[in-house]
Amino acid sequence: MPSPSKSTTTPVVCGDITIESLGKVVFDKPAYHNQDIVFPVGFCSSCRFQSVVNPTTKCRYTSEVLDGGSKPIFRVTCEDDESG
Repeated sequence: MPSPSKSTTTPVVCGDITIESLGKVVFDKPAYHNQDIVFPVGFCSSCRFQSVVNPTTKCRYTSEVLDGGSKPIFRVTCEDDESG
């Protein structure tokens, strides 16, 4: 693990999960953080998991924290290739 004095570059691979972006902490909107949890806007991670379109294959799922104004938006997308 990097020391606190060094910055972390992305992507970072943690087992099956790839952290694409750490995002930025939003300090002026209470819904984006509390005493225990932080939802950094721009956070993005991905992993490969069983497809919901074709359960015999795996696809890449991307999870993101987006700026929703007064509260964060959590988006999960699946990159299934529906052409084949």
